[in-house]
Amino acid sequence: MITNFRDIGGKVGADNKNVKQQQLFRSGTLANLSKAEQDFLTRENQIQVIVDFRSEAEKKSDSDTVPKGVEYIAIDVLADSLDKNGSLANMMTADIPAEEMMEAIYKNLVLLDSAHQGYRQFLNLLLDLKGQSLIFHCSAGKDRTGFGAALILQILGVSSEDIYQDYLLTNTQRVSENQQILSQVEETKQLSNEQIAQIKQMLEVKKTYLETAFSTIDKEYGDFKTYVNDVLNFSDEKIKQLRKLYLK
Repeated sequence: MITNFRDIGGKVGADNKNVKQQQLFRSGTLANLSKAEQDFLTRENQIQVIVDFRSEAEKKSDSDTVPKGVEYIAIDVLADSLDKNGSLANMMTADIPAEEMMEAIYKNLVLLDSAHQGYRQFLNLLLDLKGQSLIFHCSAGKDRTGFGAALILQILGVSSEDIYQDYLLTNTQRVSENQQILSQVEETKQLSNEQIAQIKQMLEVKKTYLETAFSTIDKEYGDFKTYVNDVLNFSDEKIKQLRKLYLK
């Protein structure tokens, strides 16, 4: 099955309306999909658009499998970061404490010009879909994708509790993949127990990581609404349109 795949619909949003299901999906990598997995996307879930938040290096290394008839859109939200790469492999080889690195990533998702441009493009794309179903992803589907999902749900008026619940589902849905990665690392016998523990932290999400993004928004821009209106240039009228499209 596709890593970290889920429909972000079904939650209660503004005016006590529900976020529409079978419209907005999130996942990890979409590289090397089998025919059955492609059919799962296009036939079972009617997905017509793929948005890829990964870096150029990630896309070159593991390009998406794009099913016939599906539109592919690349939006590198961390293009302006110093390392130019938000992949798990890149994070695991960095000589920085895990907590510090993860906090830096979530600050970058709020502060970088490429993130402003990328998430602005993403939100406007949602307005242009006209009923088409979309899936958005990065490498593990946890950080760039996790913030993207939180951004959409917050704009749609979903409660913080439900936003964090969706965010933390990653830890459940990536158990098998994470264990496989850790087993491979341990088999090499080249890293200390401390280093392996660091890698384990980077494979998971914590509530504090997403909290870092939201607190950075409040600190730098005043509040979430100002960030959406003035930084992402997503007006109140566009918010109204988005809610009309994705709430029922």
